[in-house]
Amino acid sequence: MRLAGEPPLVLARLEDAPAEALRSELAKAGLAALAIDARPPGDSERFLVRSLEFEAGSDPLARFRSSGDVVFSPRLGEPMRVPGQAIRLILRGLQLSRETQVHTETSRKFSLGKAVLTQGLAMTTTEKREVRVETETADQFLLVYGGEKPAVIYESEVAFTCLGKDVRPSRLENLNLVQERLRKLAPQALFDDRLLRFSRRASPFDGGRPTDVAAELLRKAVELGMLP
Repeated sequence: MRLAGEPPLVLARLEDAPAEALRSELAKAGLAALAIDARPPGDSERFLVRSLEFEAGSDPLARFRSSGDVVFSPRLGEPMRVPGQAIRLILRGLQLSRETQVHTETSRKFSLGKAVLTQGLAMTTTEKREVRVETETADQFLLVYGGEKPAVIYESEVAFTCLGKDVRPSRLENLNLVQERLRKLAPQALFDDRLLRFSRRASPFDGGRPTDVAAELLRKAVELGMLP
């Protein structure tokens, strides 16, 4: 029943030795199985991109090979240069953030009982009620593996100046263009967009967002050669 959904799926949460034993048995049965830490890497372990530039790189023939470097820059600090040939995995995902605001609303209503008791001096009563308002914000992102750290590009955080005259009115369109350029820069990299559907799943671990868990599973699968 647990294996009936869309992979990657979390089958069990175990200590290291039992987890490795289960992984081994599943592999013997012909299933692609791996083990990851219970707390997968999140944004604190990633390179949060504020801007990026595509450059020809040090290879003099790069412009003829549709290759080169991409330079990721943070809001503060040193940039990170990643050769296109070093990029091995590009993930497209969606991150949802929910915020709940609580406030009290006050209203006044006519009260016949109060009007009779006060002989018409007070005819209304005050009622208070608590109102909860929940808002949901969707933010698409790209995760690029190949540098010292995974680079995460949020549509709401990055400046799309690298697109020049091709820049579009919407952030989503611009993120699509950045995705196209990254894939052209690194044609050998595996591209996967199933994280777009993982954001609404419950996290199987105490720590880590659902997209973080799935991203780490996919990253390790590529590292171990379990995905083409």
